[in-house]
Amino acid sequence: MNVIALVLCLVAGPPQVPGSWAVTDDVFAVFGNPAGLARSRGWNAALLYSFALAPPLDNSAVAAAFGPVGGYWSADGYGLALGAGDKAAMAGLRLERDSLTRWTIGTMTRPASWVSVGLVWRDLTRDWGSLGGAVAVRPLGRRLTLSADAVTGRLGLGGYLPGEPVVGVEVEPLDGLVIAGRVKPSDWSFNAGVRFGLGRVGVGGVGSRIGAMHQGGAYVTMSSEPGRSIVSGPARWLELRLAGPLNEDRPGFSLLGNRGGRDFRELL
Repeated sequence: MNVIALVLCLVAGPPQVPGSWAVTDDVFAVFGNPAGLARSRGWNAALLYSFALAPPLDNSAVAAAFGPVGGYWSADGYGLALGAGDKAAMAGLRLERDSLTRWTIGTMTRPASWVSVGLVWRDLTRDWGSLGGAVAVRPLGRRLTLSADAVTGRLGLGGYLPGEPVVGVEVEPLDGLVIAGRVKPSDWSFNAGVRFGLGRVGVGGVGSRIGAMHQGGAYVTMSSEPGRSIVSGPARWLELRLAGPLNEDRPGFSLLGNRGGRDFRELL
């Protein structure tokens, strides 16, 4: 009975994939910090679907990125985004159109390989919008990411103080298996998901709760660049054509001490 009640109260609309403004740099950056698109390579696409009791188009969204240019479409509207820069300084711009026209700008920087900082000014043409900030650290590289995000109220209405922070964690215990979650400690609203990488294709499931509202869904991603995979692929070989022979140097003895050698791998 509880399962039926949960399904009936699922919120329509495309599902929300967990991600921080400080680290999201794949196709999902079109929904968050557009500066993350600056790190996008090749083309990437995603199809998202929510399990709510609503017409299929109302529960769907499509997102795509071609290099640093991206966009999305859903039944509620569409968005176009652009990112530029490198990991030291990235910036992005997003235009969204639903019942209103919304502009968002964002920045992202990675001063070190283990720390990222993101800033977002959302919906800046409506009551001066709101400011959001995020910081993320990777103490174990890509295996573990810890993040914290916070956003102010609308600046034009005096909302200068940041709201309750949202903390997140993302772990990749195995290549291609990513488990992520974000929670708002003030009311225990949460957003969580799991993703399975299969090279150029990925599949994932997400779920969230905000107050009494629940949402669950799934998504499929595709990319021109192969990513980490939970499935081992066939062995790959590298063939090199040499202009001449490579002779190994054997270790030897001299009055100045033992002379080390060089094997084939060191010569390469």
